[in-house]
Amino acid sequence: MRGAGYDLAWPRSAEEYRAIGNSAVVLVSVVTRDVRELPLRRIYLDAKGQEAPLNTLRCHRSEVAEGSPIRAVFGQYREDCFFLVPGAALLREGALRADFAANRTGFSLIDLPIEPPGDVRRFIEQTSGSGRPVDQKALNAMIEREYPAIGHPLARPRVPKPRLRSPSASASKSLPRTAGRAGAVPS
Repeated sequence: MRGAGYDLAWPRSAEEYRAIGNSAVVLVSVVTRDVRELPLRRIYLDAKGQEAPLNTLRCHRSEVAEGSPIRAVFGQYREDCFFLVPGAALLREGALRADFAANRTGFSLIDLPIEPPGDVRRFIEQTSGSGRPVDQKALNAMIEREYPAIGHPLARPRVPKPRLRSPSASASKSLPRTAGRAGAVPS
């Protein structure tokens, strides 16, 4: 048994959107009974059979508190990970999926598209291209604002250009980028 939830943080302005690489920040939390399933092997966008792995910013493992209903249902082992998600990819049909270290691949986290707030949609629609460099200071400030319990900057991420990969094709295509805030999805 395993469960997952997420929170998607949209940038506050067009400037912040560009500063964080035309992306959004997603926090994914997973809980499982089997410690061998952690750490997550990867989280990726899946659109029309093509996969684009997401850039991991930081992961933290912990245990769910004794007596918690979450622990009773899903288990005691927890992992929280932050990722950058291309903004424009969130506006297209597809899904955000996770592969666990053991026992489960293709675990559905978020069904796409997600409708961002009106201002954010305008940032996305007015911004062309992908693979913008990430301003680490802006990214840290956004994460500290949206997730104050962290209380410290994240380690510097490696930010490759997002690529779509088709298992049957060797050619890659760039994904556009976007950002936003959503709720939790139990699985």
